[in-house]
Amino acid sequence: MATQADIRQQITNQIIDALRRGVAPWRQPWVNDANAGLPSNVISKRRYQGVNAILLGLISMDQGYQSKHWATFRQWKALGGSVRRGEMGMRIVFYKPLKRQQMKADGSTENVNIPLMKTFCVFNAEQTTLDEYQVENDHEPPSYCSDAFGEAESLIASTNADIRFGGNEACYYPQGDYIQMPHKSSFTSDSGFYEVMFHELAHWSEKRLGWEDCYAMNELVAEMSACFVSTELRIPQSGDFLEQRTAYLASWLTELENDPKFIFKASTQASKTTDFLLSFRNQTALVHELDEVPF
Repeated sequence: MATQADIRQQITNQIIDALRRGVAPWRQPWVNDANAGLPSNVISKRRYQGVNAILLGLISMDQGYQSKHWATFRQWKALGGSVRRGEMGMRIVFYKPLKRQQMKADGSTENVNIPLMKTFCVFNAEQTTLDEYQVENDHEPPSYCSDAFGEAESLIASTNADIRFGGNEACYYPQGDYIQMPHKSSFTSDSGFYEVMFHELAHWSEKRLGWEDCYAMNELVAEMSACFVSTELRIPQSGDFLEQRTAYLASWLTELENDPKFIFKASTQASKTTDFLLSFRNQTALVHELDEVPF
């Protein structure tokens, strides 16, 4: 049986291999369809959190899956469908609390819950017989105009973040707690503007969510969070990942190779940041859990 360390190392190796191939597993293909978006459980409707979102994004890229819906073999069967013969599932992880007695400083004992990592297998809707959860591909792609980004504009305004426009630099200044952004007209595409804006809003979230003080990790968290938010709001993302982030890629690979827990910490923080930013969409905070069982 695989140990906790084995599971972490296997997952980390998958992500290292993807990055070396120039694939960012958190960058989801954008499709204008109700069944497209961030990986979600078809029964609970909840988005997968932490490293699970990255793993499912990676397998979707490799296999060409466009549907956001995932579920276990039994869950698809409960919906009246079945997984097609010969299809291979994707192993993802969740943490199950394990009760243990722990010695206290005064010599007495107390019951504590220790998170025990488990794995289970899920299948994408495109591996099943249920067409209603799959993406329709026979329509023309939509044309984009400024009105298509109304939901993004509403979310940005709802944060009440101090955003200042001008110059040719995009960054968050923690000392003054404000975001500096070039004017929207400076970007080659509207989608590029929002991708950068959500990246900086993720950094704006650092002090509000208590991120760890680690430059390489924080840049990775902001990168993943911006992609997750853009995907949820159906904003197309640029494909030139390596060209724009070559400087960060080397440090990410180094951290991943040296610490199998790195991607777990970063992806968990990215999920919390995504939930925090998306909560401004309807002003109702979402409850985020660490790689929860999606039932």
